[in-house]
Amino acid sequence: MDLQMIRRTKLVSPRGLTTLSAVLVLILYLLPADTSGGAHSAFAQQFSGRSRTLLTAKGRGNRTTTAVTVTGRWTLSWSYSCGAKRRRFQVAVYRRRHHAPLAQMTVRGFQGRGNWQVTKGGTVHLVIKTACAWRVTMAQPAPAPTPSPTTTATPSPSATPSPTVGTGLALRVSGNQIVNQQGQAIRLIGINVPGSAQCIPTGPHTPEGIFAFPSASQTAAAIAGWHADVVRITLNEDCWLGINGGNPASTGENYRAAVISFIADLHAAGLYVILDLHANAPGTTPSTSQQAMADADHALAFWTSVAGTFKGDPAVIFEPYNEPHITTANAQTTNPWQCWRDGCLIDELDQYHNTPIVGAAPWQAAGMQSLVDAIRATGAANPILIDGLNWAQDLTQMLQYLPTDPQNQLIADYHNYMSAGSKNTAAYWNSVIAPVAARMPVMTSEVGEKDCGSGYVMHYMQWADAHGVGYAPWVWMTWQCNAMGLIADWNGTPSAYGQTFYDHFHAVSLVTG
Repeated sequence: MDLQMIRRTKLVSPRGLTTLSAVLVLILYLLPADTSGGAHSAFAQQFSGRSRTLLTAKGRGNRTTTAVTVTGRWTLSWSYSCGAKRRRFQVAVYRRRHHAPLAQMTVRGFQGRGNWQVTKGGTVHLVIKTACAWRVTMAQPAPAPTPSPTTTATPSPSATPSPTVGTGLALRVSGNQIVNQQGQAIRLIGINVPGSAQCIPTGPHTPEGIFAFPSASQTAAAIAGWHADVVRITLNEDCWLGINGGNPASTGENYRAAVISFIADLHAAGLYVILDLHANAPGTTPSTSQQAMADADHALAFWTSVAGTFKGDPAVIFEPYNEPHITTANAQTTNPWQCWRDGCLIDELDQYHNTPIVGAAPWQAAGMQSLVDAIRATGAANPILIDGLNWAQDLTQMLQYLPTDPQNQLIADYHNYMSAGSKNTAAYWNSVIAPVAARMPVMTSEVGEKDCGSGYVMHYMQWADAHGVGYAPWVWMTWQCNAMGLIADWNGTPSAYGQTFYDHFHAVSLVTG
C-alpha cells in the first residue's frame, strides 16, 4: 500500500490511525551524488569528528543569528525541546532577509534533532521561529582523507529479545506451491497490519507509537477468528534500526521487541507472518515515506538484522521491499527492471507520503538481488516474497529478471487495487499473473476496493482461488470503507466492507493438497 493512500485514509477516517507529531518540509540544496552511490554515508563520515564549527547558538523563542561567511558545502545541525507541549519549530537559512531561503525546515513535536547539508555559500544567517528551547550549529568539513565509499553509517541493532521458536508452524516453497510443516500445499490468505507509519512522525494526525491496536494477543486471536492463516506486518527501517531521530519509546530496541512479541502472539494463534520493508529513506532523511526502491544506505543493514533475528523461525516470510515503482523518469536507468534487480541511482527522494523533496541529490538504490543476498548471508532459509514493479502491479518481466536464490524459496508478489486505468483486469490476470503462478507461488499481499463495494475484490478472490494464488486485503483498521478499513472494532467485528472478506475466508480451504 503506498503511503499516500495511508495519508488519505487517515484523513477520512474518524476512528483511523492517528499519527504524527511532526509536519516536516525540507527545501534543500543537497550534495551531488557520490559516484560510488554512497553520498549520504560519505557525508556522515566526512562530518564525523572532522568538522570546523562556524556558529553555535542557543536560546528560546524567535531569533535571527549573526551572519557567517561560508564557502563550499557545510552542515546545519539543530535540536529543540518544547517540554510537555507539542509545538512548532522552524529554522531557515537566508543570504538576505526577506528573500527566498536557501534551506528551510518546519517540524512540530515535543522535541527533536537533525541536520542538513547545504552547498550554497556566501554570507548567511539563520532565522529561528519557535516558542521552544533550541540549539543550532553551523560547521564545515576540515580537510581529511577521502572516506571509503564502502562503509555505511547505519548502526547494527543489538540487545533485542530473541523471538520464540518451536511453535510447530513452518512453510517453504516447493515448485509453484507453498507447503506447510506436514508437506501439505497451502494458500496464504490473511490480513495486513500496519507497523510502520506511526513510529516515525509522518503527519499531524497520529501520535507516535508502534501498532494502532490496543492488544497484540487480542488482535492475533481476532484475525485467527477470520479463518486466516497469515498476517503481513509493514515495517519501517528507521524504527527497526533506531536511527534518524525517532522517539526511543517507539524505535530501536522497543520497536523490535514489540514486533517480536506480536509475532509470538500470531504464531500462538496458528498464524504465519510476512515481514515487509514498507517505509525507508537514504542517509539522514527520516523514513516517513516509501521510495521508488529500497535504499542501499540502510536496507541491507535492515535485512541483515531482521533476517538474523528470524532465521530460526520457519513460519516467517521476508518481503524485501514493498511496491517498487522505478521508472525512467525517477531513476537514472533506461531499464527499470534491471535497476529493480541490480540497483541504480534514484533521482527522486520522498518524504511524508510520496512528496518529493525539492533539490534532493540522487541516491543509490539496493536491487532485489542484493537484498536477497543480504538475507541469505545471515544463514536464513526463509521464503522471500518479491514485489513486482509499478507499485507491485507489474509482473510482466518478473521471471526474466528474477533474483538468484540459492535456497530456491522465492514467491512472486502482486498488488491488486481497483482503480481507473489500472492493468488489474481479468485479461491481465490470465495473460500475466497466471503464467507466473505456473512457475512459482504467487501471493497478492495487498488487495482492495475503494468504492465501498465488493464486486471487484470478490471477482479477484474467486479467480485467485481457481489459480492457487493467495491474498491479503488492506487493512486491519477501523477506517471507513473508502479507506478499506476491514473492522468495526478491535475485537475483529467485520465492517460492512470487511464482511465480504470475512465470509469468503470462511468459505475457502487453506490447505489445498
